Amino acid sequence: MLWTHGMINRLVMLLDGLMIVSGVLIAPSTVPSPDFLAFFVYAGIYVVLYGWVMNLGGAFRVEHYLSVPRQIRQVTVGVVLASLAVSVIDRTFIAFDTTTFTSVATRAGIVWAAIVIGRVTLVRLGMHWVEKLALLRRKAVIVGSADEALRAAQQLRGADARS
Repeated sequence: MLWTHGMINRLVMLLDGLMIVSGVLIAPSTVPSPDFLAFFVYAGIYVVLYGWVMNLGGAFRVEHYLSVPRQIRQVTVGVVLASLAVSVIDRTFIAFDTTTFTSVATRAGIVWAAIVIGRVTLVRLGMHWVEKLALLRRKAVIVGSADEALRAAQQLRGADARS
């Protein structure tokens, strides 16, 4: 099976989506309706808004997944902006008494914790597995004189060691 950066990014998007659904499920009192379908529509809106914010910010990139501080910053921005948008939807389409600052903050905190736990544990574990098995490495042929080929190979090895 050929692994690509795009495939890994989509797996991380899927994991984030599952963590959002589980976070919203853990805090059921913040869901506006006890209806099962309404819950998934609500969680789906959250997932779409979060994914949209994260894609706009360029957060779904393989080279970002091994840096915990960077992931925490990106997830924080994504959850805060998605929570604000979802709370506006709550206020607009649902009675005012169902959406309070406490319920929005509680839901955002639980979703943030779920995503961070998923990112820090599962994504980092997966990235170390990808690195160990060299699933993203490609073979290259360098054409040129011996000196130029050696210099190019050393540059490629140096770039590989830095990444």
